[in-house]
Formats: sequence, structure tokens, C-alpha cells
Amino acid sequence: MPRGKIVDETGNIYGKLVVLNRGPNQPQKEGTSRAQWWCECSCKRACVLVLGKQLRVGKTRSCGCIRKDSARHRTRINSRFCHTKNQGRKMQGSMPDEVGSAYGMLHVLKRGPDKIFPSGGRHAAWWCKCECGNPNLILKTGNWLRRTKSSRHCGCQHKKIREKAYNQSNSVNQRIEKHKKKLAIFGKAELFGDYLGDRVKTKYRCLIHDQVHFGIPTNMGRGRGLPCCKRDIGWDSLEAVIDGSFRAPNQTCLLYLFKLSRFPSLIKLGIASHIDRRPDEEYGDLIRTWTFSNRVDAALVEISIKQYTIKYSVVPDNLINWAGRTEIRRIDPNILVIRVQLLAEELSKLGRWRFALKYISMSNKHRSMVENLMQN
Repeated sequence: MPRGKIVDETGNIYGKLVVLNRGPNQPQKEGTSRAQWWCECSCKRACVLVLGKQLRVGKTRSCGCIRKDSARHRTRINSRFCHTKNQGRKMQGSMPDEVGSAYGMLHVLKRGPDKIFPSGGRHAAWWCKCECGNPNLILKTGNWLRRTKSSRHCGCQHKKIREKAYNQSNSVNQRIEKHKKKLAIFGKAELFGDYLGDRVKTKYRCLIHDQVHFGIPTNMGRGRGLPCCKRDIGWDSLEAVIDGSFRAPNQTCLLYLFKLSRFPSLIKLGIASHIDRRPDEEYGDLIRTWTFSNRVDAALVEISIKQYTIKYSVVPDNLINWAGRTEIRRIDPNILVIRVQLLAEELSKLGRWRFALKYISMSNKHRSMVENLMQN
């Protein structure tokens, strides 16, 4: 049938519907419209407006009486076979009396109004009282009481059920250890008080300023510092570089890459004035070093590398208390060498503060401080 051609449906019969005449078109979203037809149902209850396409494909065959009649028929059949509470045998033509019965925490007191469904069927309902002491009565159908197994209460046990399920899958000790690992990735603070939950304020000790403050575990696990750090997100050494309080800023410094002795697949990066004094028993083979004329430039390159490789940060359980745990990465050493070499060349080309603005993520406060340094 060509698109746009209207088929005259007048006088046609579809199921229990007889098409009488053309009705108003139904507008569509794309700006077009579709033909509708007034149809009379053989049940003589209603006259309905139906799309021509729905009539032809058999989607609409009545005014809705077929669906209602089918539902009533099913209800009559099902009502003949209801199970008693105790014996489970089939009964015909009667409903079990639930008064005095107990289902979980619910005790049936008396018969309530039947629950009537849109199809015309109905279920017997009963007023129940919960053992928790709730003064309000709960109206439940007999089928719900007999078939439901998990929630036979007034709703008072929902919170306990959720807490029980959460504690079974995540014990308190597991959550504490997981939280400590998150803190170790950033190396800003350590847990000082009792961990009571992700959103309950807990005491933390700042590893930078050696002060104790309250913090929210969720925020601390995302790397946010304590009030003494005066920063929201970032690397603690960056503020010292910008405000000029960085230790020994003009001293010659090395940026190094080491493999860990016990974990050869992991790399430790950092800066040091003397490479022979830095390593301890955790340091393995030396991959490469870069020499900088001052510690500030080395620190800027180190901060940029840390931010660039933060998603590769790994802290083994054996190194959870090691001082250099925040500088451990699981990454291909060749990629890291190329990245460091690129940043070192960019530093010499752009200068200190232009390099910081381009390759280091920082807060608006620090960005404005760096821009002021560039102007001066």
C-alpha cells in the first residue's frame, strides 16, 4: 500500500468491532497524522476510536471487554483451588479462616475488606498486628501471608535485613583494611580513631603536619587533605614549591626510577640529592636518573609524573607502612622513561611556571599564585 493512501474501513468487522465512520486524525511527532475510525463493540458497552493500522494488524479487537472477560474467567477458575494454611489440600467454594494464625512477626486479628482487582476478581484481606509493637494494624491478603517468606513484618525489619546483608559481604575488618589501602595511595593521613562507617566522622593524623583532625572517611579515601593541609585536592608539596617554602630549592637534585626488590614489576619514582643515600632494602635495580640544577624543577617534574600515573598507583600489603608507598607505580618502565624525558625537555623549553600551568593539575588558588609569579 503506498504511503499516505488512506484505506476506507467503513463497514468492516474486526473481532467484536464494527467500523461505523471516519474519526479525527491522530497527530504524530514528525508533523504527520494517522487516520482513526469510530467503532462499535458487539458487547454494546462502548463506542471506541481506533487507528486503522491497529484494526488491520489485529492489535485492537474489542472495546476492552475481551481482556476483562478473560480475567474474570481466570479468577473464577483460581478461586476454586485455594490452599489451606496447615494441610495444603484443595478446597472448593470457601476461603480458609486466618484469624489467630501467625506468619513470621504478623498475627492475624480479624477479617478486613476484600482487595478488589480491576479485572473484577477479589482476594480476602486480613488485619494483622506486628510483634515489634507497632500500634497500627497491617492489611494483608491471605495469598500474601501464605506465600511470602521473607518480609512477614510491618516493615520494621528492613533496615536490619540490609545491614545484615551488607555486613555479611563486607565485614568491619574488611572495610577498615580497604579504607587503609585507599589512604595509603595518597599518603596524606592515617587512621587515628575508630572507623564506624564511610560517612561517620573519624579522627585522622596528618602525615605532613603531624596533627590530628576529624575527617569524613569517604572524602579521605578520595585524597582530600585535613584542615591543616589547607588544600582540598592535590599534592602537598606543590604549595611549598609555589609559596617559596620548599626545602633546599637551589640544591642540585636527581629524579630517579627504581624497581622494587621484592616486587620487580613495580617501579618507585622520586627525587633525591644523593642517589647512594636514598635506597634501602626495598629498592631494587636502578632504571635511570635525570639531573636537575635545582630541587624545585625536579619536584615539578615529579609532581607531573605522579599525577600522570596516579591510575597506575599500587600499594602491596607488605608495604602499607613504607614511607615511599605513594610513589609506587605498576607501569611499563619504557613508557615512564619516555614521559620523564619529554617533561624534562618541556621544562627547559617553557620555563618553570609555564610548565607548571600546562602539565600540573592545581586548584584555582594555586593557579592564580603561579600567574602572579609569572607577572612578577
